[in-house]
Amino acid sequence: LDALLLPHAVFIGHDWGGTLVWNLAQQYPSRVSHVGAVCTPFFPQPAEDPWPKMLKSPGRFDYQVWFQTRDSQTELDADPGRTVRCMIRAWDDSREGVDATLEEQPPTVRKGLINVFPAEVGSKLLTPEEQRVYAGQFERCGFFGPLSWYRNVSRNWDWMKPTKGNKVVQHCLMITAEHDLVLTASMAKKYMPPHVPHCQYEHVRDAGHWVLQEQPEEINRLVVGWLANLPVASHVQEAKL
Repeated sequence: LDALLLPHAVFIGHDWGGTLVWNLAQQYPSRVSHVGAVCTPFFPQPAEDPWPKMLKSPGRFDYQVWFQTRDSQTELDADPGRTVRCMIRAWDDSREGVDATLEEQPPTVRKGLINVFPAEVGSKLLTPEEQRVYAGQFERCGFFGPLSWYRNVSRNWDWMKPTKGNKVVQHCLMITAEHDLVLTASMAKKYMPPHVPHCQYEHVRDAGHWVLQEQPEEINRLVVGWLANLPVASHVQEAKL
């Protein structure tokens, strides 16, 4: 923002990007005028480091424990194109070709995340050109960077300690997806209302976690409509570079 000579801006994020913009909104409220998230609800700062509890009982988040291992990076780096095709999938073909028996085991037990898919796997959600671009980026950089988000939970919790008990002061947009099986739609209404008092909730049907690719026109309609009616951000009026 400083480089662009902007005192503040609107930030919108999806998945880890959602976590990031919620954190930014609390750590730098004078620089974040409004904030929106897709799939990722706001979670209040817990009193204790959540990682030890996750290790004891990860449940459907077991993949995050698997991501702590060197083998997880080896698995994803082995064939970036295949990894992209396994990960970025439409909700209605997300299990096509999946080994159901192997899938019953959590990643830490079966020693893999995408080893439930056949060797040759496609993704109807991505065009061949999009697959090539994504694969090319991960061939160049590998998956260490993305995996590091999952390996930094305790440090991020420590960084966010000063915000404990604080509400999100900005006017917000929260978009959930009907078939997101990890960041479920119910989580937003369960955790957010007491902590995010100025929030517009929207829900997209017939879409999973990759709702931005599955329902781009609906997402654009919701975001543009929200942006067109934003109230004045009184908390940043005095912000100066």
